[in-house]
Amino acid sequence: MKIDNSLGDGVIFAADDYAGFVRRFVALAVDAAILIVIVTIMWVGLAMVFWNAESKVNPEAVFFPACLGIAWLYLVPVKRSKFGTVAYRLLDMRIMTIKGQRPSLFIMTLRLVIAIGWPFGLADFVWIGVDSERRSIHDCYAGTCVVRRSAKPLGVGPMHLTYYCGAGMTLVYPRVVRLGIA
Repeated sequence: MKIDNSLGDGVIFAADDYAGFVRRFVALAVDAAILIVIVTIMWVGLAMVFWNAESKVNPEAVFFPACLGIAWLYLVPVKRSKFGTVAYRLLDMRIMTIKGQRPSLFIMTLRLVIAIGWPFGLADFVWIGVDSERRSIHDCYAGTCVVRRSAKPLGVGPMHLTYYCGAGMTLVYPRVVRLGIA
């Protein structure tokens, strides 16, 4: 039997090494709380600087772009770094590509845009509970996975396109095939 390897190889981890639904939900809540605190402090600072009788600058004009910038900095470069976000550090998690590398800024930005702007909503998070590798839909499309910080790959396997149809959607994304690795 010839194995199709046109998409390359990807790494395989033990099932317990993938971060599950509860761990990922707690990480989302912790990181959201940290961003809310940062944004609140920034809003108070902007209000103190710009809201006075002589200022003609509206702090809201600065606030929204600054919020986007801070959120991007925290959820893209910091999350992909060796340190990771506060939640990823506390919960012993790291993000990586399915090829076993640290994701690029582009991949992390794509992952964030899909997570925020994709029409999957709650199904994106529920997918973690039904996927054997505990990947969310935005992880599947970005080609990333969230594993324990200490996780070591069990091996490699060929990547194939996986097709799922349901709820009026057809999802197609690359997935690593576990050939003989449990």
